Amino acid sequence: MFLSKRSISLIILIFFFFLIFLKSFSWNSQFNEEFIRINFERQSECNLGNPGKCSKLNKSLLITFWGERSSQFWLTKNLHLIYPERNFDYLIMIYDNSTWNSHPIYSKAIWIRVENQKRFWFIKRFLSRHLIESYRFIWILDEDVQFDFHPLTYECVVNHYQILLSSPGRLLGSISYLITRISPLYEDKIGRWTDFVETGPLIVFHSSALSCLWNFINEKVSSGYGLDLIWCQILSQICFKNISSKKICAILDSFSMNHLSQGINTVDVGNRELPAYQEYYRKYKTKKQSFGPIDQHSSILYSCTNQSMI
Repeated sequence: MFLSKRSISLIILIFFFFLIFLKSFSWNSQFNEEFIRINFERQSECNLGNPGKCSKLNKSLLITFWGERSSQFWLTKNLHLIYPERNFDYLIMIYDNSTWNSHPIYSKAIWIRVENQKRFWFIKRFLSRHLIESYRFIWILDEDVQFDFHPLTYECVVNHYQILLSSPGRLLGSISYLITRISPLYEDKIGRWTDFVETGPLIVFHSSALSCLWNFINEKVSSGYGLDLIWCQILSQICFKNISSKKICAILDSFSMNHLSQGINTVDVGNRELPAYQEYYRKYKTKKQSFGPIDQHSSILYSCTNQSMI
């Protein structure tokens, strides 16, 4: 059976449009898709006369989750002091009926209240890729984290080494995985490249990394348990194939944080949610290993510290 020239042309045309369709849904790019970016700038800044202020910003976005008990923690008392408004927008998710209208950043933050929900339930529903990609970095903080470094110094370091997903080393407090504890071997070498970064109590994403991972956050779960077992491998094998799999995720031992919780409060919930990512475990599950130092010295740390003081 022979096809006419017209039939062949039609088949080629259909195939061409099919390739375009596939490309438009591909997650394998460096996320150069053209779509409208929006941010949390207020109308006084983002308007028809100032359209540039409505899209990509030279700022980062801080996301945290508070309830009645949060008022006793270090973060709620110091957030406005350590995260300057000129460099950060604030998105605060409230998980109970607590009131925060007397907090120093009440009029400056975006507040979302949904009772009895947890971190990634909020993130999946209220943080779209359009918002994510408007910012430099996305900071996700639990209410019970504490640290003594300058966030801009941290950003300067991860930007210098192009680290897509990272967290400071754990110093004090309860831990789930020993790999997250500060390693003396790497404290003077910025930290170490790993294939594992835990979901809390503090994680920092380059916006392009979280934009990709957003597609893999299961909308039926809330704690994030199980997601940290696969996200470094997903970033290396799906989102950023052109970057070495050993240069995607890192724990920065030169920076330390404390987990003020007396225990891991969401273990029971988390264990119930693990099956949500079962389909990815066989191919993308972490081995919780370190690949070596980020650098052989920490001179960039001093340079970034000086920059953040300006």
